[in-house]
Amino acid sequence: MNVDLGLLVLTAASIGFIHTLLGPDHYVPFVAMGAARRWTTRKTLLVTTLCGLGHVAGSVAIGMVASPSACR
Repeated sequence: MNVDLGLLVLTAASIGFIHTLLGPDHYVPFVAMGAARRWTTRKTLLVTTLCGLGHVAGSVAIGMVASPSACR
């Protein structure tokens, strides 16, 4: 992995982390759902992580459709 790609990945991960912390709508529903359904902390984290990965994958897919030349 070259330096440019590494910097891009680090920047994207940092922005994603801050985006999540500043947007309680990204995690409060999962905490509430887990509490209401009496899930363990582990299950709540697993469901939240899987939904987060789906959110990121959807964003990447939209970006690829919107800018097909970037996929080459």
